Amino acid sequence: MRNRRSHFFLSLCLFACLFAAACGGEKERAPEAQAKDTAGGKKGAPGGAPGPGVAPPMTTPAKVAGGWMRDVPAQGFEGREGFQLDEDGTLHLVNIYTMNGLAWQLNGDQLQFLCNTERYTEPQMSKLALLNVDENSLLAESGDYFTGNYERAQLARVTGSVAYRERIALTEDAVLRVTIRDLEERDRIVGQRLIYHPGQVPIEFSVVYNPGVIDEAHRYEIRAEIVDKERLAFVTSQTYPVITQGGPSKIEVLVRAADKSP
Repeated sequence: MRNRRSHFFLSLCLFACLFAAACGGEKERAPEAQAKDTAGGKKGAPGGAPGPGVAPPMTTPAKVAGGWMRDVPAQGFEGREGFQLDEDGTLHLVNIYTMNGLAWQLNGDQLQFLCNTERYTEPQMSKLALLNVDENSLLAESGDYFTGNYERAQLARVTGSVAYRERIALTEDAVLRVTIRDLEERDRIVGQRLIYHPGQVPIEFSVVYNPGVIDEAHRYEIRAEIVDKERLAFVTSQTYPVITQGGPSKIEVLVRAADKSP
C-alpha cells in the first residue's frame, strides 16, 4: 500500500511539473537564449508571435475549458458521454464509469488527461491530439478511448460535503465515492466522483452530470460511501434528495459506520 501511495503522489507531482513546464518553461530560460531564438526566427517573434513556419495553437486553456459530450461510440449502447474541464485543472468524466478523471492540461494542440480506475489507482496519462476545435465542436484523436468528435455542452453539478460523527480518523488509503442515482430507474447512476486520499472530514465533493438525462418527474438522490484499507467503512443510511422536486444542488451528507447502518 505504501508503494502505491508513493507512486500515486509521484505521478501527480510529475503531471504538475509537466504543466508548469508547458505553461512557463520559456520564462525560466536565460534571456540571452530567448533573444537568440527570436533573432533566428525559430522559437518566436517579437510580441510573442510564432516564428516563420511555426503554426500557433488552435485554442487556449480558457477556450477549451467547460463541458464536451458525444454519442457513446460502443455498438449496442445508447446515450451521451464526455468530460468537464474545470478552469482550475480538474477533470470530470461524465457517464464514463470505468475511469475516474483527476486532472487535465493543454500542451500546444494536445489535451492531456490524468485518470485512474478503482482497480489501478496509479494515475495514467491520456494524450488527445486536437485535430479541430471551434466554439461548438472538438475533434480529438488519441491512442485510447477518448478519440472522437465532441460537442459543446452545458453540464451541471451537485456539490457539497461528506462527514460523519464517529471519532475515527481516515487513513491515507481511504477513497470516497459519491454518486447521483435515479430512484425511479433501479438506482441508475447519472453522476459519479471518486476522491482518493481525501484527508479528514468534512470532505468536499463535486459531481458533474448531464442535465439532458434528468427527468423532472423522477426522484434523484446523493449516496456516499468511504472505503478504507479495502473495507467499506462508512455509508449513507438515509435519503438525500437532489436536483428535482425541490431537491438542492448543494448538500451536506452524513455517513455512518458501515457496521452500524441498517
